[in-house]
Amino acid sequence: MLISFLGSLPPGTMTIAATYISAEQGTTAGFIYALGSMMAEMIIVRLALNAMNWIASKHKLFFILEIVTALLLIAMTVACFYFAAQINSIAASKPQTIIHPFAAGFLLSIINPIHIPFWLGWSIVLVDRKILQANASQYNWYVLGIAMGSMMGFIIFIYGGELLLKVFNENQNIILIVFGIALFIVSTVHIAKMLMVPASVRYSNILKEKK
Repeated sequence: MLISFLGSLPPGTMTIAATYISAEQGTTAGFIYALGSMMAEMIIVRLALNAMNWIASKHKLFFILEIVTALLLIAMTVACFYFAAQINSIAASKPQTIIHPFAAGFLLSIINPIHIPFWLGWSIVLVDRKILQANASQYNWYVLGIAMGSMMGFIIFIYGGELLLKVFNENQNIILIVFGIALFIVSTVHIAKMLMVPASVRYSNILKEKK
């Protein structure tokens, strides 16, 4: 829930759309849109978790996924610092009015390319650190927490989106630098763990918890 909530705070296409839908069609429409988005994210994450169990039994594929996750974290870190140096107003890209909020939220979320690498990467880290156990029960609670965190993020943009966008646009460089530093720390820890702990140990730990 915490990762999902914090991950939804930086203004993006999904959350900005929630702000404008709420402003144009009312907060009820905003919540319907958020519900559609949340349901799509839950489906994607649950399928990705099932895939992670299969990948965990394929050592080479799992190691490749770890490398991809590290590269994505590095790319996101670089992107934060890059955009901090070249600020562009987020509010300038106003989405068009959407007639069916639920369908719009579901479709925008289901085609969002960030969900799978973001949550698969975090899931690997959490399983590796024994915070998340690789079994159906904990996966279900994990997905529920993700849904709650996403909805909390949407609520902020539904009720205070305009103010949040204004604050963000006035302090984009500072906020992006903070996110960049946080991502740098996460990517450093992830890479250090890959280098310091033998791959066979990480794989065996995950497979032992798989039920």
